[in-house]
Amino acid sequence: FAYKDSQFGNYDVPTGAILHDEDHDEHEDHDEHGDEDHDEHEEHEEHEEDMGFLSNSDFENTSMRFGLSKTGDWGYVGVSINQAESVYGIPYHGEHSDEHGDEHGDEHGDEEHEGEDHDEHEGEDHDEHEGHDEHEGERIFSTTDSDVLNLEGSYIVNNSWLKKVDYFLRDTEYSLTEQHAEEEHEGEEHEGEEHGDEHHDEGPTVFSNDSTEYGAIFDISSSDYSQKVSLNIATEDVSILGHEAFMNPTASDEFTMGYYLASETDALRWDIAVRHDRIRRKGSITHMEHHDEDHDEDHDEDHDEDHGDDHDDDHGDEHDEHEGEMEYFDRDFSGTSAALSMSKDLNNEVSVNVTTSIVERAPSAVELFMNGAHLATGKFEVGDVNLKSEVSTGFDVSINYEKDDTYAVLSIFSTNVDDYIYLQGETEEDHEEHDEHDHGGLPLVNYMQKDAQFQGYEIEVGRSMEFGAGDLALTFIRDSVNAEFNGGEDVPRINPARNIYAATYTENDLEVSLKLKDVESQYDFGMTETSTDGFKMLDFNAVKTYEIGGDKTAKFTLFARNLLDEKARNHSSFVKNEVPLPGRNIGVRVQLEL
Repeated sequence: FAYKDSQFGNYDVPTGAILHDEDHDEHEDHDEHGDEDHDEHEEHEEHEEDMGFLSNSDFENTSMRFGLSKTGDWGYVGVSINQAESVYGIPYHGEHSDEHGDEHGDEHGDEEHEGEDHDEHEGEDHDEHEGHDEHEGERIFSTTDSDVLNLEGSYIVNNSWLKKVDYFLRDTEYSLTEQHAEEEHEGEEHEGEEHGDEHHDEGPTVFSNDSTEYGAIFDISSSDYSQKVSLNIATEDVSILGHEAFMNPTASDEFTMGYYLASETDALRWDIAVRHDRIRRKGSITHMEHHDEDHDEDHDEDHDEDHGDDHDDDHGDEHDEHEGEMEYFDRDFSGTSAALSMSKDLNNEVSVNVTTSIVERAPSAVELFMNGAHLATGKFEVGDVNLKSEVSTGFDVSINYEKDDTYAVLSIFSTNVDDYIYLQGETEEDHEEHDEHDHGGLPLVNYMQKDAQFQGYEIEVGRSMEFGAGDLALTFIRDSVNAEFNGGEDVPRINPARNIYAATYTENDLEVSLKLKDVESQYDFGMTETSTDGFKMLDFNAVKTYEIGGDKTAKFTLFARNLLDEKARNHSSFVKNEVPLPGRNIGVRVQLEL
């Protein structure tokens, strides 16, 4: 049995770390209109970047797990129930506008929002909207509810051809609800009372994911070979219902069969794995019907002349405009993946491992059927029902060295991906050419495919030594990835190279560590991306463990994150400007095991 309750408030950020597009506009206004207007604006409004914290970055989570198992010479069988609930704010929220004013909403394309990563899944740009000012005082948050039932076991057969059978069943019900709670400001009037009513009548958006997965692994090993056959079946139903649904309900069925073979001699060890997937995805696309241009112009003129009396009629026309026809799709994918790995000891200190593989990945439901305003990324995202499976051909080499208290690992890899699936955004010129009502004023991004190449390496070197009454371990790690399309363009959202320096001292029940993560600037980015400055993240951790009788222990931890209070951004995040990584964070953790 396990129970956990976590509550985190808004996290601090360095002054000036939060950036918005209107910041650049304000700077231009300052140049044009002089210091007087700029000073008046500063007196009128206080920006979040001057507050020292990121609004709506709080997070609360409660989870409970209970399991029971039976073991014996025949094997084991166990069942567990996992329940988790969370509430967390949305640090950034994009703007979706139409003739009658701004609509408010937030969606998450990712289906999992766990722990401290929730801040990385929010939106990116405000673009030309001034929604940041309008949203002051508004509480935008999400609640999640997850229930997971696990059944797992192993039955030992031990006959001439079958050694044992491992099996499992997992049933998951997951829901995420995004809501708005706007504070009322005294004396504040909106242009038209109906606007406020429409906003507050806006209901929540509910994301549901119900899935069932079960499978078995049959061990048919012999004295000469290790052999296993696996079967896996999964079903998944995803629905997004509410005011801001950006994808129609989808259903997926997956069947996987795999085979594994391995053997080891004094000179060589080799492993072979083969997997065949059959995937079926069913969904639909709603094709919106829009009024013609003349009707829109007449509508705008009437709207300007008599906003109050004609509002109800115009509002009805708006709903007619958004009516559309649904087109249903049923896609079947089949693919076979295989990998071969060989390892050899060159001497007592050095060994080499070579791996080659070909892997097929079917497009996800989101990549196929996405079609709507995804305000969590500040984009209007559109999938492609004609996407093909990605096919990755990879080759990597690892050289391992170990002698006494020193070790080193060098890994080099190269992967060619045919039909790599990625999000391609429109340029500012393309966005300006579109009618704002086509995509709600949001930049359009499409899921597309293009052949790409990924190359990179990872180096890790470490040494342990006696230091005072304990041991000191020093480690250095560097990793780097370069990704380009076959035409020479950079693949979007690839993290830059980084160096990690770590020192850990241990003495009896005490462990003290210091780690410096040096992330380089990223100037290789996709067509519609921007560069990201590098940063140095210094973390400290000290853990002391006490025995309080029997197997009971008390563990006290003093931690400090980002001691240098650096302005840090995750380049792969859509929200790197509006939602920077946390600033200096110092705390104490107490853990009891009874």
